[in-house]
Amino acid sequence: MSNDLELFHNILLIDRPWLSATTDQKYQQLLQMVSKENYAQQPFHELSFPKALTPKRKYFFALIDNEARRYINTIHSLMKDASNENEKKYWIHNTLTKKLKDKFTETEKAITANQFFFSVINDRQQTSKHKDDAYVIQLLKFELIRIYVEIQNSFLAYLKEDPLTEADILSTYFQSEEAPEKSFIISAPDYKLPKGSQPIEIKEEVKFQPIKADIRTVPKGILKYTDIISNPDKFAAFETELFYQGLINQQYEFAKKRGQVTEMAAAYHVISKKKYFNQFYFPGRKKVTELHIRKFLNLRYKASIDKEFRNFNDKEVLEEYLPSKPWLTLIIPS
Repeated sequence: MSNDLELFHNILLIDRPWLSATTDQKYQQLLQMVSKENYAQQPFHELSFPKALTPKRKYFFALIDNEARRYINTIHSLMKDASNENEKKYWIHNTLTKKLKDKFTETEKAITANQFFFSVINDRQQTSKHKDDAYVIQLLKFELIRIYVEIQNSFLAYLKEDPLTEADILSTYFQSEEAPEKSFIISAPDYKLPKGSQPIEIKEEVKFQPIKADIRTVPKGILKYTDIISNPDKFAAFETELFYQGLINQQYEFAKKRGQVTEMAAAYHVISKKKYFNQFYFPGRKKVTELHIRKFLNLRYKASIDKEFRNFNDKEVLEEYLPSKPWLTLIIPS
């Protein structure tokens, strides 16, 4: 299960319906093939967009509306299946700030490049095809905004940034045209469905103070912090994430809970690949090896990550594992 916006991506960047020569008859046939998607839980909002009157508009209205419902259901499922609060925070942060905002940008590019402004939809001086194409992309735009607001308001407790209104999104990401006088996002009717995930109060988290220096006495054969760490600020951010993922405590001791040895080994590999360590150490300009890195980290966290670390030397094994720990994929390169 993924939070990718595949159908929206295909419309904007691959299929690009404004380049299509598909006939009205074909769109009528395609419309009959669109499977109905129902909400799995009561939504907060719906889209009240101008009625689709042509075959092309009717087809894309059904397609986009169903995809919006499916996507919202998917996010609720991902949150329900998340193993802990940090994973839930990841899904909401990634969905809102990465997936949806990227689509806002792509949609605005399509609008400005092709003159698909909302005013075009009812402009008698425009061709029927151009008006239909503008309708489709404007519908997609407002459905993306509706999805953003729906997910945001469903999971307010997991936001890392201030919530955005429809007006905020329009003024920030869609500056090529004026916002409509009346909002298309309305309160959803009561579908007699179970309520979705309710925001919960998250207890104030224990603060973690990263240390940009050696923590323990460094024995012979292990490199010092200043010799091996390439970017202390980025490394401190990584160690803070280790703490909030429950892998280390405030004393920099590895938790050693079930499954965490493998997770920590994967983390070692990820920061190594993302150049958190110097390539050479001095005197002598000697090469920093994987053994140097593993010994340094094991001492720092009072860990013994050896066999599991070597297992991930197989790139395919590591790539297969990473999707199970989404936070590892978000580690910023040094």
